[in-house]
Amino acid sequence: MLKLGDYDEDGSKAVAECLKKAGVRVELKPSIGASIETEDLLQGRLSELKAIIKDKELLEEYERYLDALRKILAQKVSPEDFEKEYLAELFPTMDEKRKALSDLIDRALGAGKDEAEHGGSAGTAEAEGSAKGEAVRETINQALEPSGENAVHEVQPNPSEGSKNNACLPNQEKNADEFDIETKEAISAFVSLLAKSSGAETFARSVLFLNELEIGGGVGNRLDDPIIAIPVDDVAYGKGCPNLLRVLSVHLNKVYDLYVDEISLLMADLDKLDEEFIDNYTDENLKIRSLDLMLANMIENHPSEKMDFSDFGEECNFRIDKENRVLEVFGDAAAEEIARVLEKGGMVKIKGGTLRWRK
Repeated sequence: MLKLGDYDEDGSKAVAECLKKAGVRVELKPSIGASIETEDLLQGRLSELKAIIKDKELLEEYERYLDALRKILAQKVSPEDFEKEYLAELFPTMDEKRKALSDLIDRALGAGKDEAEHGGSAGTAEAEGSAKGEAVRETINQALEPSGENAVHEVQPNPSEGSKNNACLPNQEKNADEFDIETKEAISAFVSLLAKSSGAETFARSVLFLNELEIGGGVGNRLDDPIIAIPVDDVAYGKGCPNLLRVLSVHLNKVYDLYVDEISLLMADLDKLDEEFIDNYTDENLKIRSLDLMLANMIENHPSEKMDFSDFGEECNFRIDKENRVLEVFGDAAAEEIARVLEKGGMVKIKGGTLRWRK
């Protein structure tokens, strides 16, 4: 079977459902996935880092985060309210900017709908405009959801954790061409603000951990000259810097390996794959269609009824030229597995190093 990829539970169900609707047989197998992330930090007392940090603007930004943290902890807010109050202190216009962006998107999509209505496509335009608006708003709402205390690395929060969900913003990227320059710039600015707020929140969590502080508890003098960790480019400091710390984070997650039955591709109607699947799972769409084309071409156009495996391996390489695009499939390294797939489907008979096509 073709391993299409590995996904979280929701992702695996979404891909499997789309493929099943097109008549493709799929199989899901749970497994443990691992990802590795690397981050370089300057870690030490604030007074130490002031003396060695080279980017003074970066230092000033993190001192601002620290001042906000001191203020919120002094108010003894509850753990449930901490993130909201802390980020409101640093970014008081966040909600206002989110609403302004949402209104701007509504106006941009509304203008597009009006244009389409004049062209006689009112129903389609309304549906597309609504879908695009909801996609962008959902992306923004997801990005603003609290990450929670457990989402942060114990030594220093890992920005790439947030970037998994927020940095690429696929729905925005997919619909970027639908908006005018003003809307695109507003989206870009808001995403930048989200990234900054995420960095501020995770920095606060690391300060709490490094200085053994609890939200709602006593602070004493532990934030007068606290231990902090600031992400930096290690090249600027060199490996000999005593305050330079490299954090390697290994994340283990339950994932689902999704396998596709190759023969079922030949019987499936891949044109039934909806636009959402094609847009959101571009690589998966290309993989299954490439394998389908290669197998179909091999079955219909094999040069002889009997061939050895070296010749069969060459037949597993496939190329299509269409206008200014070329699709190349190199399957010779998997020739034996492909032959077994065809044998299982009753299309060939393998004997020794020879393969015979059934009539």
